Amino acid sequence: MLGLTPKLEKMERLNLFQIDDQDLEFFFDTIVENALSDDELLAINSIKEFGNDCSLEVLTHEIIKTENIELNLPGGSSEKATREIINSSYYLHMQAEMNIKIDLVWEKTTDANDVIELQVIEQYFQSDNGTLIDDQPLYDPRYSPYWEEFLDDFEG
Repeated sequence: MLGLTPKLEKMERLNLFQIDDQDLEFFFDTIVENALSDDELLAINSIKEFGNDCSLEVLTHEIIKTENIELNLPGGSSEKATREIINSSYYLHMQAEMNIKIDLVWEKTTDANDVIELQVIEQYFQSDNGTLIDDQPLYDPRYSPYWEEFLDDFEG
């Protein structure tokens, strides 16, 4: 598992990708679905609407790391590929709360035929509204007073 990037490490946030929870998985699957268009990351500054009056606003895509790798193919052969780790930052806007900070860390693999595969390897949530614990932002959406409303709005 990739360690936290220096930018995220300072925030001491909870990587929600590591938590086994069906509702949390639905929450982030919905965000990931809407962070892509035709299997590519949405453009910076674009806004995608979904569900019941929800939207995802793309703030940044920052390449954290690039490396050349070997992909193992069926039959024991391999091919060269490029692997990038990308930190994408978003604002999630919903009826109950606006400007929820979402960070997705993606692994992007491009093979020799320029076939691209994107997968999320880390997920972060930060709410400065709702219930604050010890005057700190909320890093787990399940503790938000709006959690059930979030899930209902995503089903739209």
